[in-house]
Amino acid sequence: MRIQTSARIFRIGLAIFSVSAITMLAPVQAQIKKSSQSSQISNTHNAKSTSQPTSLLKMTCRSGTPGFEQPLRGSSRDIAVGREALKEVAFLHTFYAVVSSTPMIGANDPAIATCRLNPKFKNLSLEFGLDSTSNLTNDKAQLLLSVYLDNNLVGEKQLVRGSKESLSIDLSNARNITLEAKCTQSSGISNSCPGVSFTNMTLK
Repeated sequence: MRIQTSARIFRIGLAIFSVSAITMLAPVQAQIKKSSQSSQISNTHNAKSTSQPTSLLKMTCRSGTPGFEQPLRGSSRDIAVGREALKEVAFLHTFYAVVSSTPMIGANDPAIATCRLNPKFKNLSLEFGLDSTSNLTNDKAQLLLSVYLDNNLVGEKQLVRGSKESLSIDLSNARNITLEAKCTQSSGISNSCPGVSFTNMTLK
């Protein structure tokens, strides 16, 4: 009888201990679950807020050159700028040479393209020059590439044969970017200059 009573008391005590342990652990488990959920939400937010680099060509771009629909075009040509062999990603022009179909810019017709920006991108890296492989690129030709943000000039570079130039543009609070290439000194061929070749147009 005493053994049965002791066993019953032991079982009751064990049950009380188990209930107490569960009661004590419940808040801890809830806190762990909450922390895990917060961490997952934070990681998801960070993943969404980090923008992958892309090309300016992915933006909506419009011509600013009267009578010419698409002065800025994508490309994958192999070119040479100075003594470097490079892959062209885009070019800025106003017409094509009749014989060779080389992109050109008229002396009196600047090539102008305006692109609408996505506010998640904060910087644009540009690398550009004149394609030295073209027989229409000579030492006479000179161009001026200007970059505007919302009609405000933010950078410009003079281009001659063999020169490779670059610009890093801060896009903070800008809605539109405009690229303008002017033929400031003709190559002597059709009163024009070769088009501007871009080898990098990365938005970050």
